[in-house]
Amino acid sequence: MQVKSIMVPIDFTENSRSALRFASELAKRFDATISAVHVIPDEEVAGVYIQKRTPQRIKEIQKEVEEEFKKFIPEDIESSVQVQRLVRVGEPYVEILRQAKESAVDLIVMSTHGRSGISHTLLGSVAEKVVRKASCPVLTVKHSDFQFEMIL
Repeated sequence: MQVKSIMVPIDFTENSRSALRFASELAKRFDATISAVHVIPDEEVAGVYIQKRTPQRIKEIQKEVEEEFKKFIPEDIESSVQVQRLVRVGEPYVEILRQAKESAVDLIVMSTHGRSGISHTLLGSVAEKVVRKASCPVLTVKHSDFQFEMIL
């Protein structure tokens, strides 16, 4: 298997930072690039109503996400691996799959959040949907305290 392009969905949690670290170790070994992708849901809850975000509000959020990326991606990763930052708007799992296909990524590395019970039943799992529908391999990273070290 040749890995030249790795995509990491980012939601700015410690779990997604762990997935990014995991992906960066793989990228170093395979001399691959990383696409860090954040998806802005195109709807937001206002009180008890769900409404479409306005184009103005989406631009504001995109600017906030770009600033968050600057703080989120550790300097040691950016200095050792080429990282492209991407922001998409829509249903998270759909946009992750769409970006993976458009970019022809070789591997998706993403975190899981361990939802169970009724919240999993009602909300589903973005990671689960990506694993089931992706056209490339998907590697899920479960715990944020997992320390990955590749030994050859």
